[in-house]
Amino acid sequence: VLGQDRDMKTLAASLLLGLAAPSLAMEEASFIASLQEVRGFPHAAGEGEVELWLAALRETRDPARQLETIERIESSAGHLEVQDQYAVVDALKRTADSSFVAAHVRARALFALGKAGARLPDEGARGRAARHLLDSASVQNPADTRMAPRAYALSGLSALSRRLPRGDEALERDICSKTLDILSEGSGPPENALAMRLLHELFDGRPTVLARARALSSRLEAEVLAPLERDLEGLYFDGRRGGEYRYHLIKVLLLTSPYIGDGASSRTRVAQLFDRMGLLEPDQNLKALAQLYARHLRSLRA
Repeated sequence: VLGQDRDMKTLAASLLLGLAAPSLAMEEASFIASLQEVRGFPHAAGEGEVELWLAALRETRDPARQLETIERIESSAGHLEVQDQYAVVDALKRTADSSFVAAHVRARALFALGKAGARLPDEGARGRAARHLLDSASVQNPADTRMAPRAYALSGLSALSRRLPRGDEALERDICSKTLDILSEGSGPPENALAMRLLHELFDGRPTVLARARALSSRLEAEVLAPLERDLEGLYFDGRRGGEYRYHLIKVLLLTSPYIGDGASSRTRVAQLFDRMGLLEPDQNLKALAQLYARHLRSLRA
């Protein structure tokens, strides 16, 4: 169904298998890196080609042509005129939302909003793509259960997170807030892992998000850090929070430690939490990572 697109196969396998924990050596070849990887040579759209793409996306009786069109949009996204950038972003969203479109095409279109969106030169078009993905991530109980829009939207937002419009603090806050909402809703393993991955990508590319949004900093402390401090053992008995989730959780705790609370004390709290993780973590790679970051945080206080 997914053809030869390795990115979609990776995502589908992750959703089916519950996202197995990566080793530290795989970090540079992580899931999101593979989403952002661009294969082949960029293709500049010829005259009238965008209109042909839009027409092909509307042709619901030919899923193969729709998939081919989406791939062309991805390869050409960095070379489109401004008005065409907005046009393909909106067309991909309509395709993803249409109940008349095959489920695998809808998933591919939603995923492409992030992958192609990250390559769009216009910041406004990238912001619109992010808003479309954020809307899809808000769908908790889709009417069409053949496709999980939230999972694909979270993956798309991860691919786009390092290319969000500069200075759009409202968008940053909304993405962070929605991701924390998903984590607090008791979602299943794939969505939990994808949500924590999105926080990792967002904070890694924009480390001062929390410094500019104290309400989010308070939420992260109350909903992530404090519960772990009270019951870290529960993390390892919760089947919804597997190794992939814990890997990104460790990264998020490290990246946000300067911005939770007063900074210095929060780094101490996170270092102590990493010490405990180093004792309880069953995955040897994640155990080593927690121990490494505990030492790193203590070196900052020395």
